[in-house]
Amino acid sequence: MLTRLVLFAALMMTLILTQCKKDEIVIPACIQQKIDSIKQSPRATPPVEVHLWEYGGRKVYLFSAPCCDQLVKVFDENCNYVCAPSGGITGYGDSTCTDFYQAAQHKAFLWRDDR
Repeated sequence: MLTRLVLFAALMMTLILTQCKKDEIVIPACIQQKIDSIKQSPRATPPVEVHLWEYGGRKVYLFSAPCCDQLVKVFDENCNYVCAPSGGITGYGDSTCTDFYQAAQHKAFLWRDDR
């Protein structure tokens, strides 16, 4: 009887834990290479962050600007440059995706350079 109870409890715990597991986000290899490259550079102030967004029906990866007057850059999952929605001298990016922050949907925070 005790064995059945232990097996039942183990089964229930397994079911509960697997139901609560969040969808794992897979970072494309080329995006990870960009992150690894940042890790090899001197730490920026403010620290660089990477966020996953959906824009124009596809996943895109936004890299925050490492410092003053630099562009916030967005890349697709193949690391093709998409646009710069903000940053630069004017603060308005490269003017190719002026609707980014209104049209894009933030999906996840992926990484921050917390060295």
